[in-house]
Amino acid sequence: MSETSSRRMGLRVGLITLATALAAVSISGSAASAETTYIDQRYVDESLAVVWEPSADYQIGQPFIPESTGAVVDLTVWLSNVEPHSFAGGAIYAFPIGGDVANEPIPGGVAQLSISDTPDPSVAGDRLAATLSFPDRPVVTEGERYLLMLQPELIDGKTASFTMSLVFSGVGNLGTMTKESGVWAGYATSRLWLQLRMAEPVVNVVVTPPAPVFVPSTACGIPATVALPSAEGATYTQSEDGTAVTVTAVPADGYEFPADAVTSWAYDVAPDPCPTPSPTLSGGATTPPAMSDGSTLAATGASAAPWAFGVLLLAGGLLLASRRKLA
Repeated sequence: MSETSSRRMGLRVGLITLATALAAVSISGSAASAETTYIDQRYVDESLAVVWEPSADYQIGQPFIPESTGAVVDLTVWLSNVEPHSFAGGAIYAFPIGGDVANEPIPGGVAQLSISDTPDPSVAGDRLAATLSFPDRPVVTEGERYLLMLQPELIDGKTASFTMSLVFSGVGNLGTMTKESGVWAGYATSRLWLQLRMAEPVVNVVVTPPAPVFVPSTACGIPATVALPSAEGATYTQSEDGTAVTVTAVPADGYEFPADAVTSWAYDVAPDPCPTPSPTLSGGATTPPAMSDGSTLAATGASAAPWAFGVLLLAGGLLLASRRKLA
């Protein structure tokens, strides 16, 4: 098969020495120490292997169907050990059988790329393992089809050469694809070498965050308060804007909230105003109330002058009575 006869695919036939692949493969990638990882599938067909140097003008895609439900740890493809050894990256998209490729990657489906410096001994030929790791562990479902999208990168006028196999029968819904002018097109006679490594999906504990407790003020002029719960699996944050208080709950690691859980609460902690005391005059008299015409009533209350006047009147009365009696 020549480059001329497969111009659109950009294929270059490579001479492959037939060999048995090693049972285990060393893959770089991020996996938590507590994870138990396993190889869900590995497609390496060395009988009709070729290399593909795609154009940088389009994306390439390799469909795959997981054989189990789990979290994707990494996906590996193989590059020919010919410069350049790099491409721009990749991501996983939902690609239902009979449907179209999704417009956005699945949650957590954007990869981090690493490429080995030396040929991978687990495959025949001079090939480098390119590992696309997924630190956010996107979950894929057994029997559902997905697409690994790879973005070629032009370096010194060339792109990396991907290893693939010609498949003249039985490729089904897994033929290699390209996206040109925004449209995905499939090729039913080729398939990229691909390995999928997975881990058992992490099952979070479902908890419902309890609401904070509003604590009313116990005295005028003192703001109310909000007591934050101490609840397993929930972390609370509190923000204030004047007397407005907002509390938000987020799940802790290893936990999740139900879809209908209330996770935000708003409160007004403004204090009740204290009564304003009436002003007083000297000697304890209160300010006389104003009349409708602007005048005021006479002030009331104790003072020295009224008491003295009363005493004088009383003394004068007693004196007058005694004189009359004498007369």
